[in-house]
Amino acid sequence: MSRNDVPAPRLALPAFAALLDKWQVPLYAFLRELIGNAEEARDLMQDVFCDAWRAAQGQPAQIDLSRDERTLRSWVFHAAYNRAMSALRRKRVIRWESLDGDDGVVMDWPAVVAPFEERVVERQALETALASLAASDAACLLLIVVQGFSPAEVAPILGKTPQAVAKQYARARQRLHHAYLAQDATTPERSPQ
Repeated sequence: MSRNDVPAPRLALPAFAALLDKWQVPLYAFLRELIGNAEEARDLMQDVFCDAWRAAQGQPAQIDLSRDERTLRSWVFHAAYNRAMSALRRKRVIRWESLDGDDGVVMDWPAVVAPFEERVVERQALETALASLAASDAACLLLIVVQGFSPAEVAPILGKTPQAVAKQYARARQRLHHAYLAQDATTPERSPQ
């Protein structure tokens, strides 16, 4: 048996399955909101978990699946953030078209959390306001508000200091608020019928 034929350690598979089960839905929700496309979010999520598997199997391992949960969660969301930012940069250069003709694909997972904007009465207004933000501001808001990270936990994901994340979060909230209210100013009033 050569070195390349050595099977992956058995201990890593259950730990990886637990990681996948625990973070699949929240990671998809984060990527879906950040990217704005369900299919692309699923592809990016799959890439992140493939990265995690390769990192856990490397010699030496770049990620230890027996680490504490906060460290793993931070690693997974950091990898997702980096993949999403790369995808958003590519979108500015290349425009992708769906072969299905339907960008609003509904996931067939029974335990999927409704997207952030669908949990708010003014879904379309919030979606538009969120899309008007810079991707890093949207990521900061989504990680803190939707995923429940603290600014200190978001800092390594975005590659910033906790203080910088706290400032970015405050400014992003303000920008979102202004973008949301600006839509009311531009929306024509309906006349009573």
